[in-house]
Amino acid sequence: MDPGHPYSQYLNHKDPEAPLLMEAEYYNLGNNIGTLSNHPLPDMMDYLLWSLDGLGYKYRLRQTSEVGAHDKGINRLEQIFMASEKMINRARSFCVNFMVLFDDTFRTNSLNLPLVYLVGLNNKRRAFTVAMSFTRSESTTAFTFVLDCLDQVVFYQEEGQRNKSHPKVLISDQTPELRKAILEHPSGRWNTIIHQLCQYHMYQDIRAFIQNNRQTRNTAEELNNVFRAILNVIRCSRVNDLDEKRLDMYQLMEPEERKYYEYNWRAERKEERVLEAYVRGYPNRGCVGIFGDERRQKYMKRFLDNLSQTFNDSIQSLQRIRRNL
Repeated sequence: MDPGHPYSQYLNHKDPEAPLLMEAEYYNLGNNIGTLSNHPLPDMMDYLLWSLDGLGYKYRLRQTSEVGAHDKGINRLEQIFMASEKMINRARSFCVNFMVLFDDTFRTNSLNLPLVYLVGLNNKRRAFTVAMSFTRSESTTAFTFVLDCLDQVVFYQEEGQRNKSHPKVLISDQTPELRKAILEHPSGRWNTIIHQLCQYHMYQDIRAFIQNNRQTRNTAEELNNVFRAILNVIRCSRVNDLDEKRLDMYQLMEPEERKYYEYNWRAERKEERVLEAYVRGYPNRGCVGIFGDERRQKYMKRFLDNLSQTFNDSIQSLQRIRRNL
């Protein structure tokens, strides 16, 4: 999870059974494994699968068929969905009729495998991991598979219990592939769940565009005035006050920045799925982004440490076998 994300302040880093990982740790995992992946050994996605076997995780696989040498069919592992029993139990206790958050996908330097990361909040406002999924691409198919696995593994329900075992709100960034997967999911469950956009991601998206657009043309104070105006729009609790707050923001923005906001956040009525004035009545009220002095937390990395060590052991074992052939 991004250390600056507002939910990061709620992470319970004392619980080794519910690992929550920092982006830097995931990048380091890729670098560590990447030093071993130069050898002509089996695909790295397969190593992930072998490692999970020894860590007690429930997992589901997505494969595609390819034609290999001599026209023989080859099943290529495309995606792994994983969750421990404790993660599943917590999700069923705290996410049902509440919310689940799809966090950012990370990409390692060497493995080049995005990670879909799902988070929930317990009754003490502590974040916990619901499930994770390594995938080769951030496609609609990949997100559809994650939703399938949530139905089958985490939020399983008997026939006729429509949505009684599912969250009422799903929070994410504005990834179009995820949005399409939600709207077109064959179960018909996910498109009836409220899809809220994350306030933190909205703020960071607009902020990054302004910083890139202006570069060194403004002082820090001028930029901070714009950023405060953006937060005032996001935090505004009354729909009737939004026009005034938005006008104040536009007056501090340059023309390109106003166009960016209009196109990326007012189009398709996205504002209505993220601004406090609209979402404060959602079933997950109080679980939108909280802005302030988010400090970098120390997250549990037991899962990644074990995974990395298992990678090492697997690769070394295969290398020994190769030398003995």
